[in-house]
This record gives sequence, C-alpha cells and structure tokens, in this order.
Amino acid sequence: MCLSDYDGDGETELVIGSPDFEIRVFKNDLMRAELMETDEITSLAHVTNGCFAYSLNNGTIGTYVMKERQWRIKSKSNVSKIFNIEEQGLMVVVWKQGKVDLRFAHNGEVLSRDSVPTPVASATCSRNAEDATITVVCLDGKAKTFKVQKATSGAVDKTQQMIREFGQKKHNLMMELSNYEQEEQMTEAEKAGDFRIPADTEVGVMFIVNCEVQLLSLRVEATHNIPIRGVLIFAEGLFEGESYIWIPPNEHQSRSAIDIPLVIDKDSTNDLHTKVFLGHVDSNKLMVMENTRILPRFCRFTPLKAEYSKFFIMPTGFIKFDINTRAAKLSEWVSESFTIDASLLDMFDEPEGEFKFMGLRPKHEKSLMFKITQSDKTFTIYHDDIETMGALVQSYASFFQIQHMECVANFPDVFKEAEEILEELEPMTEVRDRLTAELQERQAAVKEILIRAEDSIAIDDIPDARKFYIRLKANDAAARQAAQLRWNNQERCVKSLRRLNKIIENCSRLRVGEPGRQIVVTCRAAISEDNKQIVTKVLQYGASSQ
Repeated sequence: MCLSDYDGDGETELVIGSPDFEIRVFKNDLMRAELMETDEITSLAHVTNGCFAYSLNNGTIGTYVMKERQWRIKSKSNVSKIFNIEEQGLMVVVWKQGKVDLRFAHNGEVLSRDSVPTPVASATCSRNAEDATITVVCLDGKAKTFKVQKATSGAVDKTQQMIREFGQKKHNLMMELSNYEQEEQMTEAEKAGDFRIPADTEVGVMFIVNCEVQLLSLRVEATHNIPIRGVLIFAEGLFEGESYIWIPPNEHQSRSAIDIPLVIDKDSTNDLHTKVFLGHVDSNKLMVMENTRILPRFCRFTPLKAEYSKFFIMPTGFIKFDINTRAAKLSEWVSESFTIDASLLDMFDEPEGEFKFMGLRPKHEKSLMFKITQSDKTFTIYHDDIETMGALVQSYASFFQIQHMECVANFPDVFKEAEEILEELEPMTEVRDRLTAELQERQAAVKEILIRAEDSIAIDDIPDARKFYIRLKANDAAARQAAQLRWNNQERCVKSLRRLNKIIENCSRLRVGEPGRQIVVTCRAAISEDNKQIVTKVLQYGASSQ
C-alpha cells in the first residue's frame, strides 16, 4: 500500500496492490480506479504529485500518472524497495539481487547506479533538509549506505544521451535511404537475381475468428507473396515468457500468410508488438517489418452468426439496469472493447433488440448476450461468469463516464454458494468456541502435571515422577490433537469468509459508484449483526432495497 495524490486534487488517496494483478485506488472508502497489471503487485510507492511507482513479481517496474502508465521496464530480478526523491523528480529502486538504481521518475532513465555484493534483505531511507540516505541491509548481515545528493550533471548526461539516440536514428535512416537508392538503380533482372523485396511491400496484422473451433487468431500476411521467415510477438502477460516466436518447420515451407492462435486467460487490454521477418528462401537478407495492434479487453467474445447458433448457450445469470442518457451509442463501446467486424457495428445502434456473442477459447462454453428494451428503457446483460460481468459493467461505465449506476443481478449458483457459506458460519463459530475451551483445558492439565512432576523430582520421588511424565505425554498428545482440530476449523472458517468476501466484492462491481460501496458496507454490517438473511437480497437487488 501507499498514499499518493492520484487525481491531483490536493488530497491523498490510498493505493493498494493485490495478488489478483490489480492496483486499486480508494478515496476514503470509495474505489476510484482499478488498474490491471500482468502479475502480482509486490511494491508501491508515491513518487511525485499525481504519480506513483509499482513493481511486479515478474520483475517489472514502472510508474502511473492517473490511469496512464508512463513507462515500464522488466528485469530478471525482483524489487526490494522503492523510495522517492520528490523534490528532484527522482526515485531509488533497490533490487533484491543487489543493484541500487537512481532513476528519473517521468521516464525511468537511469541517472546513477551502484550495487552491494550480496542479495538484499531490506532497505530504508532517511532524509535531512537537502539529501537522502539509503541504507541497504544484505542477507549476510552487512549494511551499506548510499547518499543521494542534488544532481548537478544530470542535465548534461541526459543531453548527451539524446544526442546518441538521434545519431543512431540518423544512421538507421541513412541506411534505409541507401537501400531505396540501390533499389532504384538496379534493373529488373538484377532484382530477380538478388531476390530483392519490392519497396512497397506491406505486412498486414489483423485479428480473425475461426468460428468452427471457436478460436481467435492473429493473422500476419505479406503483400507480393513474399515468404514470411519468422514472426516475433511481444505481449506482456499473454504468452509464457511474454513473447512468442513463430518459425516455419522448414525454410521451404515459408508462406506469405500465417495464423497464430491466441488463447487469453484474462479480460484485459493488451498491446501486441510484432516483428515480421520477410525474405525469399534463397536470399541471405531479411526485411524486418514492425507493427503494433491493441488486443481489445473482451476479445474472448465475438458476435454470433446465424450459421453458428449451435454454439450459443443461453446464460442463466444476468444483470438489468436502466439505460443511461450518457450511453448514446453502444456501438462505440463495442468497437473499442470487442473483436468485431466494422460492418456489424451499426446494428448495436438500433433502439432495441438482442445481440448475441459466442465465447472463444477458453470461454467457448460460456456465451454473452445484450438485450435492450425501449418499453422500460432497460439494458440487460446475460452471462454466467460474475467476474467477467463485473468487468463488463465497469468498462461500460468508464467508457460513457457514468458515475452512479444501480442494477438488479441474478446469479443463482453464486447466491446459493453465499447462502451455504452463511449457514455454515454459525456452526463453525460454535465448534471453534468449543474447541478453544477444550484446548485451554488440555493446556491447563499439561501445566498442572508438569508442575507436579517437577515437584516429585525435587523431593526425590522418582516413581511418582515417572507416572506424572507418562500422564504428561498422553495429555500433551491430546492437547496437540485439540490444537490441530481448532486449526483445521479455523482454516475452514477463514476460507469460507474469504470466498464470501470475494462474492460480495464481485457483486459490488456490478454497480458503479456509491451503490457498489454500499453493497460492501451493508453486507458486512449484516454479517456482524447476525442478520445474515438479508445478505443475498442485498447482493441481488442492491443496498437500496433495505
């Protein structure tokens, strides 16, 4: 956790990183924003006004300003601590393997770097009027301090780095210009003999859906039938190792169009950076074409075509809410959030109707449907996964800037599970109290027998001491068994409460703004006051139903 002025209003907000890969921002007890990352968040730190830094379990660090990620880098090591030098716009990153970096907060560039010889156990930061001191404690018990002074040559170093970068760009452009000039001077026979790739060659990267197998694929296609010799895709959190390499099994099997299957586990927007290597089989030169495509958040669904209606499974779960005047054109949100043919977008602007979506792998067994009814001005979404439904609602509200939205929800399986957990809580509490009392009795008996055994030894009554120690062994075993039973019951109770809390959180995400917050507040109050019978009603109809 960290405190940071997230929205620049002069008041600090609470920023929390969770194991479910999300960064949540709270103002008082109202959640203001959710930021999806690609791994468990391990560290958060306020950096400058309106900016905070984060680190992930996979070695990624970066900064956010509002909802926009400013930069990120990835390392093979994990971060131990992040400290801010706010007045200078700097941040100190202490890595577990021993590196200590001083970076610019706005772009992540390294201003200074040092290290300690052994892995880091922890680190602290102390400040005086002008300088900051970083103390790094190593696993071998040694400590080392670093003094962060005001940067005097940082601007010069930055200028030199920019000159080097522009020099490299100039060199690359001159090389490219030289290649074009050579292309113009060569005859057609020379081009054919040298297997030259035409200068106007383009590479198309697009998403396609194979409805027969319910699979989303990335199609890479080169013009002029130029063979594709390899494709490199980088997408954080999508592939194992965050990159995917496609190479033909045999050079002579290279072709100008390939399909790469995409199986996506989370509803999150992602950037696919591709590098396509083009060249004839007999050529020793390759052309590299770069491309970036944005993977829509809900790309695991595609509009259902009539000929594939057999794949549609009518969901039992749904939410219903009033159509907001801000949501002028549903097609705009659908275009940004789903993989859809542009020719089909117009149908989502019809005043009413049912719009069915087919689930793609791994959601091929769960369908989605929108239903707009003008008679009562309601929008109904049908889907059986409550977490995906919450993501849909939050995306819809964020896109149309809806600050307050209530709904009626119906998820029979989820509500049944909540009722079962609530019914189990009271018996588990009674069992816990009984086991606690029994454990205390066993512990008291062990203490008493131990004292009597020691007294027998003190008066040299060895036969009685032997008897007491035999009884002590039996009572100690009974006490351990009682402790284990109590632990098992406690673990079961904690797991049930965590699952119930997750259900309440998911149901709160089906609402926007204050109604979502009230769901959590009302349910927790009802559970603490032993008024459990209203919890399911609140989850279904909202806190305003009470």
